[in-house]
Amino acid sequence: MKKNIYYLFAMMMVAMLSVGFASCGGDDEAGGTPGGGGGQPPTGKSKIIGCWQSVSFVEYDKSGEPVSTTESGEICMRFGNDTGAFYEYDGGQWHAFDPFTYYIKDNILNMDCGDEGIDIYEIVTLNDDKLVLKENFNGEYGGEPSGGWEISEYKKIGDSALPNLK
Repeated sequence: MKKNIYYLFAMMMVAMLSVGFASCGGDDEAGGTPGGGGGQPPTGKSKIIGCWQSVSFVEYDKSGEPVSTTESGEICMRFGNDTGAFYEYDGGQWHAFDPFTYYIKDNILNMDCGDEGIDIYEIVTLNDDKLVLKENFNGEYGGEPSGGWEISEYKKIGDSALPNLK
């Protein structure tokens, strides 16, 4: 049962995080806010490169009330220079799913997972060890816009390595 819940969670995350446009490296600004800028979003993508493990996902309704909270460390996003992938921890090992290309412009993260579609995230916080993304639910998947949003928090676990979970 627990495995089914994790699988369902992973599939929901794939649907919500499968996003972006093809990488436009020429549009990215170099560097970022020195020293993490006290949690301020960067002007470029240098700080996002690495592996980010999920901490929590909080969904809000249009009035700003939280409607669901999920805490999990079993999803990771690994960002390279222009490409990346999502990973799920299952059966004692990491499994890649949904490779993507991405770019960042004006503190907006655009991710393209090919056939899975495009999602756009506002970068709320990006520093040396914390990434917080906001996704607005505006009906981009054919549904009615809910007016709600989701805040996703990640912690940086390394420049490229995936963690060993027990």
